Amino acid sequence: MVSQNAETGIITVVKAFADAPAAKAGVKNGDIIYKVKGKEVTGVDINNVVTEMKGEKGTTVDITVYRESEKKYIDFTITRDQVNEPTVEYKMLDKKKKIGYIQISQFEEVTYDQFTKALDDLKKQGMKAVIFDVRSNPGGLYETVCKMLDEILPEGIWFQLRINMEMRKSRLQTASALKCQWLFCRIRTAPVHQKFLQVQFRT
Repeated sequence: MVSQNAETGIITVVKAFADAPAAKAGVKNGDIIYKVKGKEVTGVDINNVVTEMKGEKGTTVDITVYRESEKKYIDFTITRDQVNEPTVEYKMLDKKKKIGYIQISQFEEVTYDQFTKALDDLKKQGMKAVIFDVRSNPGGLYETVCKMLDEILPEGIWFQLRINMEMRKSRLQTASALKCQWLFCRIRTAPVHQKFLQVQFRT
């Protein structure tokens, strides 16, 4: 899993999942992705870089990382493979106060099922409050985020967002598709009378 610094454009390995192709090749947490297929990627959109690194199972991709701890650049040839990333980790943070903790490392297709499993397990343990930790989460699928929010937010319109039509097109995909200046976000979940958990987000 990688993230990109918005100011410097530097792409860093946040988590090299155990048994995943990158970790097997020797990539470590904290490594800076310097080159992919021989081309420098600092400042390149992270989605494009990830697309370049992905590919058919059994094929290879060459990357160069900078390892700060060793002050040197290292070349790797990674053999692509299917990766079932554990995108959700959880535990009962405070057993007396029944405060749960769920860390979400990214929003992929598998994340929703992992999230609901974590939520259900913690509820069975008597959870009364929960902390969602999304620090270092680079983002992911919009649909997955909406499905996850459906599990924890009550029914109704939660916010209205005024869209500045002078903003960059990259930020106006939703507004352009709707051809309107207002975006209404309606979260569909369980009935309003349901008792909801106290929620805290760490960002």
